[in-house]
Amino acid sequence: MHYGYHRRMQQRPKNGVRGWLWAALAALVLIAIMAASLGMYAVGKNRADRVYSYGAVDAPDRVDVGVTVIRIDTATQTAAIAVNVFPRGTFADEAGDLRSDAKLLLPTAAKSDPIPLKAGQPVSTIDTRLEMLGTTTDYPFDTYRTRAVVQILAADDRELPAMVTIANNDSFFQIASRFSSSDPGDPALIDLTLDADRTTPTTIFAVFLMVLMLGLAIAAVTTAYYVLHWRRGLLFPACSLLAVLLFALVPLRNAVPGSPPIGSIIDFASFFLAEGIISVALIVSVIIGYRVEIARERAE
Repeated sequence: MHYGYHRRMQQRPKNGVRGWLWAALAALVLIAIMAASLGMYAVGKNRADRVYSYGAVDAPDRVDVGVTVIRIDTATQTAAIAVNVFPRGTFADEAGDLRSDAKLLLPTAAKSDPIPLKAGQPVSTIDTRLEMLGTTTDYPFDTYRTRAVVQILAADDRELPAMVTIANNDSFFQIASRFSSSDPGDPALIDLTLDADRTTPTTIFAVFLMVLMLGLAIAAVTTAYYVLHWRRGLLFPACSLLAVLLFALVPLRNAVPGSPPIGSIIDFASFFLAEGIISVALIVSVIIGYRVEIARERAE
């Protein structure tokens, strides 16, 4: 008896050390996951906050045109943009406004007519839209493209040097821009191509929901197998679980960011499959469970 007590006392420190090791390992794994997640956030934020500059970047006398993407509407295939104009150097007066009349040309925007810019007056923000090209049903891997052409002319139609900056305020998309041609040509006519795709957090969350829906389908199959293989009969808790899973998929599908249309990749890759699998599992469990219950009653 004394030997057994002594042996248990020796095992307690070992178990305590092992518990601390497991706790430390779990903490390290948690820290690593958090670090990876924060690193992904930093990379995504850096790309989302990136500002692209084109045109007369180094010229002291120029007109700055800031183009900010406010929101990309995939339903209408348009991008809402805000355009701001700031004169620099000799083109600006003492108050920072235009020294002489000018006009802004945005030929690819919804407001394609020349926009007059009055001398000595602050230029208010110009809200307009660009047409986007893309396939919405490719969600969450959908990409879109548009052209933004900017030109500043004086009152006598003389071209003015301009610098165009491209920025993005849409939290669901990340924007990359480039010259539409390898040879920009006229430096006063800035022709840019804008490419938009889903941000990394949006894509990861959508893929996570796809995996989750497939996981719920596997859970439904496991439940149905338990009921049918062991001939449990009409097991109402299992049927209730399957019904809850079936009707929970619809709000889960609608929770994905960006409101993709029905028939997207997310539907054919997970939602439709999960709905079909859970529906079959529920119907088969009820029908066969009912037959098992009837057979039991007849046997009694």
